[in-house]
Amino acid sequence: MNSLKATASVLALASVLWILSWKTTEYLQTMEGRLKPTASTASPLPSSETPPTPDEIESWRALGRTMIQRMQSTSPSNEEERRELVLDGIDSFRRVLSAQPEDKEALLALGDLSFDQRLFKEAAGFYQRYLVLDPNDIHYRARYASALTFIGQVGTAVQELETVLKSNPNDFHALAYLAIAYAQQGQQVAARTVGERALSHAPSKEARARFNSFLEGLDQIRTSNEPVAPTGKTTETPPTPNVAPAGTSFEQALRAHPIAGNRVDEVQRKDTTIVILFQNFPMKQMPPFARDKFLQSVRSYPGLEGVQKIQFVDRATGEVMEELAL
Repeated sequence: MNSLKATASVLALASVLWILSWKTTEYLQTMEGRLKPTASTASPLPSSETPPTPDEIESWRALGRTMIQRMQSTSPSNEEERRELVLDGIDSFRRVLSAQPEDKEALLALGDLSFDQRLFKEAAGFYQRYLVLDPNDIHYRARYASALTFIGQVGTAVQELETVLKSNPNDFHALAYLAIAYAQQGQQVAARTVGERALSHAPSKEARARFNSFLEGLDQIRTSNEPVAPTGKTTETPPTPNVAPAGTSFEQALRAHPIAGNRVDEVQRKDTTIVILFQNFPMKQMPPFARDKFLQSVRSYPGLEGVQKIQFVDRATGEVMEELAL
């Protein structure tokens, strides 16, 4: 159990502060399919099957541990190998959980794998089942709250984190997740205040640096949304004036976005590609959870029939800040 918690603590902050880019839609659907049979209550073994022996269960557990260790030591750029290791780890711990539905290690391993792969709904389900068995584990209560934040249950997440902080007011992860929850609610001042407390209790220089980058991203977004006072100065090449909305359902939905909408300068359609030109929109400085949420919302907009790719481009520099494959 201690080795598993050490694994989780290594993954925890990294999972919150950035999302690995190598996961494809097909892969995530495969993940969801592998996890679905144990996402709630594990089904008992059919009566026609012989129950596994204790040695078989331990062999599955050992294999799952090995897959997690190998996954951690594999470069994120090695997509295929990481994919197979994750899926093998899921299958191994699913077998353990099918035989022993209240196995704490299997619940935590499946929760952590789900969390690390952005399957936050599944992660929350596994953590919730674990907390029924061990309600005083404040580390995983904080992690459970973080998963709730990512699936939009921010109010419940805040309540869970406040419970953790009553027991340990200096818990770094609880403070960090609470700052993220406040940011999700648009409470940037509160997020910054709690975030500063988290920084003062960071367990390492690396954790402090990573979480500080999140806070700097919040500051950048807040600054970019403040109106800029006129300076009276002119540039040699005046900026391209905003283009009136073309009237497409996609562009209308995009311009209605509360953060990005007023930064959209022009939307162009080039065959199967949509190019969105932004003015002064610091997309690369967005906190990863906010950027991911924004991209997911864009995917859901109407008017994308026949579109295979969306490019997010800075008007001033021509830089492609993000490319979204559909």
